[in-house]
Amino acid sequence: MNGNSLNFSRSCTSLILVIAYWSDLMYSPRRYIFSHIINDMENILR
Repeated sequence: MNGNSLNFSRSCTSLILVIAYWSDLMYSPRRYIFSHIINDMENILR
C-alpha cells in the first residue's frame, strides 16, 4: 500500500512536471507557474 501510493505520487509528480515544462515552453511565464506547481506538489506530498 505504501509503495503503491509512493509510485502513484511519483507518476503524478512526473506528469505535472512534464505539463509545467510544456506550458513554460508554450507561454514562458518566467518560471513562476513552474515553481508554484513545485511548491504545491511539496505541500501535497508532505
